Amino acid sequence: MWDAKRRVLKIKSLKHGIIQDKRGNVMRAVFGMDVSKTSSEVAILVNGEKVHGYTILNDAIGFNRLLGDLKTVHNPEIIFEATGVYSRASSGLS
Repeated sequence: MWDAKRRVLKIKSLKHGIIQDKRGNVMRAVFGMDVSKTSSEVAILVNGEKVHGYTILNDAIGFNRLLGDLKTVHNPEIIFEATGVYSRASSGLS
């Protein structure tokens, strides 16, 4: 899986998508996304520490890569950056 810092992860059961530390504790996996018009930045954090990051195009190939990564983790959390026009409250909804 991801081994960006060598000490971060030891995967015990990748077939079940569970990320565990050396003691067997289940670790929290978060996918953070910054979505732009043509591409998206993806950051993968485990227990709050960034272990991997990449850019995907906003097309079928990019989304399939992201979906494949999401399927390797049990109960991943997905967080989108709240910027731009979509994160602002509408004056009619206030």
